[in-house]
Amino acid sequence: MASTLAAGDIAIISVNSDDSDSFNFVLLTDITAGTEIFFTDNGVLGDGSFRTNEGILEYTAPNALTAGTVIEFTGVSGDFSSESGSFLLSTSGDQVIAYQGTVAVPTFIFAVQTNSAEFQIGSDASNQSDLPPGLTEGIHAVAVGAGSGVESEFDNSTYNESIISGTQEELLAAIADAANWNGSNSFISDLADGPFTVIGGGTTTTLAIANAAKRNSGRTTGCARKCSELEWGQCPI
Repeated sequence: MASTLAAGDIAIISVNSDDSDSFNFVLLTDITAGTEIFFTDNGVLGDGSFRTNEGILEYTAPNALTAGTVIEFTGVSGDFSSESGSFLLSTSGDQVIAYQGTVAVPTFIFAVQTNSAEFQIGSDASNQSDLPPGLTEGIHAVAVGAGSGVESEFDNSTYNESIISGTQEELLAAIADAANWNGSNSFISDLADGPFTVIGGGTTTTLAIANAAKRNSGRTTGCARKCSELEWGQCPI
């Protein structure tokens, strides 16, 4: 049976809108094979509904995955498919919002916004978003733009990995703190990728996408290389 997720069960840890769009996310709870998570650059309107003129991606877990696994999106292939529209992040800032359910009745899980250091109130442009219902900024959502004004943006931003080991709550607090993100208007090649250790998140193990594997031309997009050694720090990267 696929896993039903709640707010904060994953966290988006990086976004690139320059060159090829990409983002990374980390699982903060175990998930079962076949679990589906949707990612969209559609913003959320003031009434809590989606603006529906952009794109939706569907990630499907190929097998059971453990809390701490980092998954990378670099294009529609492998475990990522296009659900609808065209997922194309704006270089004027944008958002990536994770959810389960349907567009009409979503369960929001995590949100990152790069167009401002604040979520909008009454968003009125395709690269803007109100805070999704059920998410709390600083816990399940983070706005990582250059300043508080609309369009005071970064094209690209990544979590600085200041904390990579802790409980789900501790990791969420760190990842959803905009002070722990580095933004740039130039492509960021070294995005956050762990390893993360989620204490109490199912089996306490350490997992990572190895930097070396990311640079390997044979690496499969959407896959996460993982290690669950008996002692932390022994993952062969």
